[in-house]
This record gives sequence, C-alpha cells and structure tokens, in this order.
Amino acid sequence: MKIIGSIYIKNNATVRATYGDLEKCEIYDRSPIEVAKDFEDNGVKLLYLVDLDGVVAKSPKNFHALEMISEFTDLKINFTGGLYQNEDLGQAFVRGADLVTIASVAAYDKELFMSWVLSWGRKKIVLACDVNDHFLKIGGWKENSKIHIFDHLEYYYSKGIRYIKVTDISKEGSLAGPSIKLYKEIIKKFPNFSIYAGGGVRNINDLKKLSDIGIYGTIVGKAYYEGKINLKDLKNFS
Repeated sequence: MKIIGSIYIKNNATVRATYGDLEKCEIYDRSPIEVAKDFEDNGVKLLYLVDLDGVVAKSPKNFHALEMISEFTDLKINFTGGLYQNEDLGQAFVRGADLVTIASVAAYDKELFMSWVLSWGRKKIVLACDVNDHFLKIGGWKENSKIHIFDHLEYYYSKGIRYIKVTDISKEGSLAGPSIKLYKEIIKKFPNFSIYAGGGVRNINDLKKLSDIGIYGTIVGKAYYEGKINLKDLKNFS
C-alpha cells in the first residue's frame, strides 16, 4: 500500500479541517515546503496537495506552492482544489503536478471529466468521492447532492476509470478511525478500482487494516501533524 502525505494550504499556511469544515481550519506552524521536505526526508514519495483557497474561489490560487514543492523536492504530487476549467488542468501539470484529483466536475459535468481522462490519461486523473452517509458532497464539501456514491462509481467504473479517492467527511481530521466498512463495500462491488483512502487514520494499526483489505494508497494527515504517527514507521508501507 502506498502512503501519501497530505498538505492543505489556506492563506499560504499549512492547515487542517476537521469534519470537512473549511471555515474552522487549524493552522500548523510549519510552512507547506517544510512539511513536504519532512515527508520526503522520511521516505514518503507521494504528496496530496490541497488548495483550499482554490476550493473556495473555484479557481486555483496556490500554483506557486505547487511549483515550489515540485522544484525543491522529488515528491510525486497529486494536486487538487479549484480545478474546473481545461486551463486549470493544463497549468497544474505545467507547474509540477504529476496527477490531479477531481470531484465537482466529475459529479456535474461527466462529459468534461471524461474529456480530461482522454486527454491526459487515466493515470493522471483521480476521481474524488467525498461522501457523507454515502451521498456526495461537492464544492469544497459545502454542497450536498443527491448522488449516491455507488451510482457515481458504477458510471465511471463502466467507463474504465481506474483511480479513485474516497473520503468519508465525517471522519476527516477526526482521528476516529478510517471507514473500513465503506471501503470493503466499494472493493466488493468494484474490484478493479485502485482506491486512495482518506480520513480518520489514527495510527499504524489503522494503516495495516487498510492495507489488509486491499486499499491502494492511504492519505496521512492529521495523525502525522498531531504526532500520532512517526514518519519513520511508514517506510514499511512505502
């Protein structure tokens, strides 16, 4: 199982949002580049970089951070936040992203999302499913939808999408444990998806459980920031 370090950026600071509430972000005292270097120095190879300013503005606002991390580390960067237009994706890749994660466009403009997959390749486009009680929330987790995750996944599974990122928002930043049951349901229904799991990871034992059920990669954030996970212990997974 792959380990992905996460950095959420808001107002140039490294932050974390609990239960998906972007209005109540906890600010950490290290800059995004410092955190990225720490991940890299401890053997983490993948980074999930979230532009929270871009999420709110519905247009990327932290390409400069993406560019800096790309230039000064060898991390493979998955960038997300505010990606709604063709130009947004093009700029993300030019500025240093290796892949991008898309949520809102995939929910409401399937044709555009699939055109991105065809243009850039399915290895570079990750389908995001951020859910609360099995229904998607989009627009930075602010907008409820009537789209059930299994209906959403069924459509894209039939289109050959390979990589998905699933976050149970009720677990995000909570240190309450990952949504093992949800991931098991998805794996059973859609065995060919490669799943990035996000939300709730507390410790190494949680990572072992996710690895054991067949999760492709797990995003580690708050447990690292709060000292619950030592990065050196992650080398067994990377």
